[in-house]
Amino acid sequence: MCSRSLLSSLERGAPNSNSCLLNQKLQMLNCCIEKKIARAEKENEKNVSEDAELAEPEQESEDDDDEFFDCDDTVNSNANQVPITKFVKPTGRLRKCGRLRLLNSGEPMYIPITQDPAPLTEDVVEEQAKILVELGNDAEGTEMRAKMMSASLLSDMESFKAANPGALLEDFVRWYSPRDWIESDDDTDKFGNKMGELSARMKVPGNLWIDVWSTAQPVPVRRQKRLFDDTREAEKVLHWLGNQTLSDICHLLFPCLIHAATLKVVEEAEKLSLDYQLPVNLPQQVSQLSRCFGHICGSASETTVAKNLVLSSLSRCEAEITQIRSFQHKFPSTDLTKILKSKQENKETYGPDFLPKHIKIDGGYRSDVGKTIKEIFVKEQCVSHLLESENEFKFGKPAKRVFVLKYIPPKSIASESTGYLCLPQRMSCLVKDDLFVSAGTFSLRTDLG
Repeated sequence: MCSRSLLSSLERGAPNSNSCLLNQKLQMLNCCIEKKIARAEKENEKNVSEDAELAEPEQESEDDDDEFFDCDDTVNSNANQVPITKFVKPTGRLRKCGRLRLLNSGEPMYIPITQDPAPLTEDVVEEQAKILVELGNDAEGTEMRAKMMSASLLSDMESFKAANPGALLEDFVRWYSPRDWIESDDDTDKFGNKMGELSARMKVPGNLWIDVWSTAQPVPVRRQKRLFDDTREAEKVLHWLGNQTLSDICHLLFPCLIHAATLKVVEEAEKLSLDYQLPVNLPQQVSQLSRCFGHICGSASETTVAKNLVLSSLSRCEAEITQIRSFQHKFPSTDLTKILKSKQENKETYGPDFLPKHIKIDGGYRSDVGKTIKEIFVKEQCVSHLLESENEFKFGKPAKRVFVLKYIPPKSIASESTGYLCLPQRMSCLVKDDLFVSAGTFSLRTDLG
């Protein structure tokens, strides 16, 4: 098979119902192409064999088309003789079915070559189920439902009859549905088959299997009507793709993107040198969102809420992981775990951010961390000013100076003598060439009585 004709990077075989609908449609298109190529190869092989037969007319080929005739199942020479079955030439055999033999003739039972089940996408399965439900329970609806459900069964029965001329329904059931053949303990017939009978459900009057078997003719699979019309199904897929808008495609791909983003976040979190914990409810949020984007989904509001929750969690994780990697790259000698632990103990002081905006540096600008910050600043300034060497950079005269004084009292305890509670204080000062601005925030809590 020429794999170059197929769509690449897709799972081979029938559409995977666990994937998104867009992927299922593309897989269906690949199935149609595979069937088309296989049928073309068979036709080429048939043409080659026909040419060989014309060159050697004295040799007969087993692949000649068989002729089937409508005839009575039995012919009675007289009333006292056992009915004799008219057999046709067996064809369409795959292999022997173990040691099983036909009940009425004792001939070995053969597994027939059958048609593959028609591949279906998720939306087509739901559409068919909806149609079956809408047919109702009246006689006409029941008959129509039976016809729709028996197409594959009829094809298999015709293939079995062609491979095993003279077979009975009991023979077909022994191969196709062994659970519906109830064997006796020790009794065997003259051909060595274990004696048995059909199950109770197979003996119900009007059973679908009995009706289909009575209408099935011995037709090999190559002469049957195709259960899967690859040309028509391919046209349906192309028509469906042509009618999708950009918004529809984004909606179909969104669960895949969320799944890929979640896996990427987990992968990057595992690479960190410290113990970073993902949000505990992230898996539940992703599962809920996947259910909302299924064919049987909730309301638009539920989908929007689930989408916002997942996006918010993933965005927060991405920002926090990026901050950790950036901090560790710039300050490899600083213990980030200690900083995060201090932040957890003083949430009110540092705020809700993952990393505190202000970190106390022991030793100030003379410390290793202070020197590192200066080097980062110098490098960025050299790049922005297109300087070739860091030695060429010199700090110029500052345009302004800002001084901020903060006082954060220890765990506040009301003063018994004054009757007030000391709160955080702040004072700032802005100094420019011709400007001086000072501002202060001072507060006391006096409602303690």
